[in-house]
Amino acid sequence: MEMQMKQPSMFIFLCSPAIGHLVPTMEFAKLLLHKQNLLSITFLAMNPPFDDPKLASYFRSLVINSASIRLNVKTLSPNLAEMNSNPSNFLGLFIDSHGAQVRDHVKTMMGSRDFKVLGFIADVLCAGMTADVAEEFNLPYYVFYTSGAAALGLQLHLLSLAEENGGEATEHGGCGVDSDYLNVPTYVRPFPAKLLPSIMLDRNGGCDLILDLFRKIRNKAKGIIVNTFLELEPHAVKSLCGDHYSNSPPPVYTVGPVLNLRDLSAEEANSPNLGEEEDYIFPQSQNKYIFVYIQEFYFEKEEVYEWLDSQPESSVVFLCFGSVGFFPEEQLNEIAHALEDSKQRFVWAMRPPHEVSWLELFLRRTEGGQGKVVVSWAPQAAILGHPAVGGFVSHCGWNSILESIWFGKPIAAWPIYGEQQANAFHVVGEIGVGVDIKMDYKMEYPNKVSNTLVRAKEIEMGIESLMDPTNPIRLKAGEMKERSRLALMKALAHQPFCDGLPAEQAAFCGEALQGETEWKKAVVAVIKATIKKVKSAEYAARSIGSALPPTVPESDRENIDDKCHSGFEYALHNLRRSVKRIRSGVYARTDNVVYSAWAGIFECSGALNHFKVDMSVGPFKVQDEAEKAVGACHAAVTNALNAGGLTHFSEET
Repeated sequence: MEMQMKQPSMFIFLCSPAIGHLVPTMEFAKLLLHKQNLLSITFLAMNPPFDDPKLASYFRSLVINSASIRLNVKTLSPNLAEMNSNPSNFLGLFIDSHGAQVRDHVKTMMGSRDFKVLGFIADVLCAGMTADVAEEFNLPYYVFYTSGAAALGLQLHLLSLAEENGGEATEHGGCGVDSDYLNVPTYVRPFPAKLLPSIMLDRNGGCDLILDLFRKIRNKAKGIIVNTFLELEPHAVKSLCGDHYSNSPPPVYTVGPVLNLRDLSAEEANSPNLGEEEDYIFPQSQNKYIFVYIQEFYFEKEEVYEWLDSQPESSVVFLCFGSVGFFPEEQLNEIAHALEDSKQRFVWAMRPPHEVSWLELFLRRTEGGQGKVVVSWAPQAAILGHPAVGGFVSHCGWNSILESIWFGKPIAAWPIYGEQQANAFHVVGEIGVGVDIKMDYKMEYPNKVSNTLVRAKEIEMGIESLMDPTNPIRLKAGEMKERSRLALMKALAHQPFCDGLPAEQAAFCGEALQGETEWKKAVVAVIKATIKKVKSAEYAARSIGSALPPTVPESDRENIDDKCHSGFEYALHNLRRSVKRIRSGVYARTDNVVYSAWAGIFECSGALNHFKVDMSVGPFKVQDEAEKAVGACHAAVTNALNAGGLTHFSEET
């Protein structure tokens, strides 16, 4: 097939300095580049508005470490003269103050003959300003939504309510809510109004700011890219794609879980067998120690790891409340009492507001024995990935939820601000991987104080429920762990939002096709070659159970043989089915059929990993090679479908 590319293509990313937005947006840019060799990205990152040494240090390191030949990172500084003292609209003014710089950069890029600008991908906080700039330059723009699909649906529902209400304020603020519960399409259960984000209850401009932002997203965005996956939020994703909203939102594309696990080795990250993708997601660290800088304090990961290594599996609770989450001294004292009274092993990432008088005594009583306190910004993913950690007390930021699910750790929900209360409701009541400590706790916008003191006994009860080995949330968390890995494999193979671009702009998704007949022959040839490899592997893998170590019980050997046999049969069935679909012109969702073939073989690999066998020898190697072959076949079929725009030619009957 002949490549039809007139010139290289470029996306412009625009992102706010909020760490919870910057990190996943940057990781998504890298994920996109990893699969699209003909694409480059210019990433416009806004500098933090405040003099925060910790944030500035992390921001600089992220920008420096992310830059590459095809990822050009540029930093933008706000025009402080355009700021004012009203906290309700500070965010909007801060974002808008970068408009002139963004326009200058875009104008320069649009004038270049070296590449073609495809459009914008904007962090949700920058979506309003990006909509205006995109319209000026006649470019499409997408929104990268850094939280989940359910929370997105909540914001769109509040926008609909406000418009139906004529924008009049109610007892719950200016978003048209006049009852204690809302029937939000993206939630199965009625949503408690008391869990609405504080800014949505603000009558001084904060609510209007958010409503205007989502109005622009709904009316002008080409699509919304959400950091989630269908298996995690099936009801929410399907609701957003249906007709549940009076003014339909733009297409929603799930690309998650997008995670920043780059400081972890493959072993620490509990990575699945991702073949050639493994180096992309989990590159081996070149340093023995990983340091995290906070003000004048260095945290050495190895110190906590040595302690965790000496603890029983799933015996430690990890408490961490995000990059900007903090509690007043009185609340910290209650947490300390709860941990001591529970006798529960713990690692606590604490951010005290100032020097705390009782902290030294607490450390003396608990350090080295019951637990460890990290008075810094702890490497959350590294700690969550340790086998000794059995539960996570979290503020329910979406990135933290995805990391916890990736490692199969249940959550005790203690949200603080933003959409975290909605996330907590989702984690506990809808996904089923968490327990509630204080779901309606919140920092009252805009003063960042809470009128609620959560007592030690309430915290202790939540931790005990979280760590209870019989609690069904543990089983559910393990199930979602496996589903998150399958979802990431699919995301690595396919970025479906590219399908929505005009054909001439979508060329970077793969090779341009010369015609449907030629395309059919090429794709069928790839699938048939894969069938041949799988059939050969099926015969060789019949001895896989007998090749397991002698210590493996006979029942487990038989179970492995059954999984392997059924997995290969299922894979061959779906590969043959995909050939029939292609030949008969049924292209829609054919990539999913091939993906199912891969999933069938992967199930056996997952079972083998439990026994820690060497996948590079004997029948295990055959199994591994078959899995990689079908995975590569899926990627090839998906990219070919994208490039030809053939996913939209025909629907499955």
